[in-house]
Amino acid sequence: MSLLTPFGPLRDIPLDNIEQLKEILVRSDKSRMLEGLVIEAVFNEYLGKLVAQGIDVLPVSLVRTLTVKKKPRKKFVNSWWVWDHSETGQAAADLCHLLAPASGQDEFLFDCYYDEMGRDFFIKKWGEHSNIPIQSFMLEKRRDPAPRFRIPSESVIDENRSQQAFWAGISSHYSDDLFKQVVLHRLFKNCAIQPFFDGVWDIDSLARLPDNSLIQLEVKHKFPYVQRDTGSLTFGINNGQLQVMQDLARRGIKTLHMIMVKPIWDKNLGTGYLLNRIGDRKNVLLLAKLLDVDTLRQIRSRQSWQTGAEQSFTGKDGQKARYIGASEFQLLGTLDDPVDDVARNIALAATGTLNRPVTDQMLIDNRIQQ
Repeated sequence: MSLLTPFGPLRDIPLDNIEQLKEILVRSDKSRMLEGLVIEAVFNEYLGKLVAQGIDVLPVSLVRTLTVKKKPRKKFVNSWWVWDHSETGQAAADLCHLLAPASGQDEFLFDCYYDEMGRDFFIKKWGEHSNIPIQSFMLEKRRDPAPRFRIPSESVIDENRSQQAFWAGISSHYSDDLFKQVVLHRLFKNCAIQPFFDGVWDIDSLARLPDNSLIQLEVKHKFPYVQRDTGSLTFGINNGQLQVMQDLARRGIKTLHMIMVKPIWDKNLGTGYLLNRIGDRKNVLLLAKLLDVDTLRQIRSRQSWQTGAEQSFTGKDGQKARYIGASEFQLLGTLDDPVDDVARNIALAATGTLNRPVTDQMLIDNRIQQ
């Protein structure tokens, strides 16, 4: 038995066939998600330089899930899914300790691993059992005959944008081992976990700071929203993501929320120009905001606003978000700046010591009109 996917058992998929791997990515995720993977690849260049600043990015993947139980009364059950893909298998020890649920709470922690021979994801231990395939475990819990894979609707898949994101970004950045570095991580979330839950959230990257605390390093690519009443510029974070950040922060894990600002303010335009139009790189601002418990509590006290369905995975579900003013962010630099300089500013922002406040005028001055 191996991991089941919408494309057949993983054991039957040739892992060195780039066309097959492309189809898995393009058909399993919306175009914006694939473009996000390209942006993450760019930011990995900065993150790779953080070790010189005493910050270690952990070889760990983390997924948060939500189950809404309606009987006998409505309640929310949350779980953390940790996959340590380090050679030693010890990189996630501190993280698991921080995420371990308190007794009596409707919350669970699953410590997982991937078996290359069996091509499947396993839970290390649950009760008296060990080495349990995640899908088999969840199918039994849910009493389902097969995983209910969620496929994005056509409304959130733009064939041209998806193909461009893959060939111009993902395949070139991860040419050494596309399956291991990208596809496998999407299968962990989309196939091993997502079919069984009402809500699923990725945690982008986790790092250890010089004081040994952990932090989430999150990267988004977007342009600002212009508030109708005031004309001020803001960026939104959806409420589900804010809840996950808050739950991490309560355990001492802050979030550095970073944004690569798209200088062309058009939601129908892909990210290709961000990387390909060299002359425009100086207009691509890189912003950051450190989110701790108090900051998140303050943001979550603000009014929620409905966002477009295109923001959801399926393209059909409504989303709600809260907004953060552009002036609340710090400037990391531009895409044209030296990698070492931006990495140094990321380290300062992660420790709350960067003092380069952003203004609305900065974003306006760097906007590219079509």
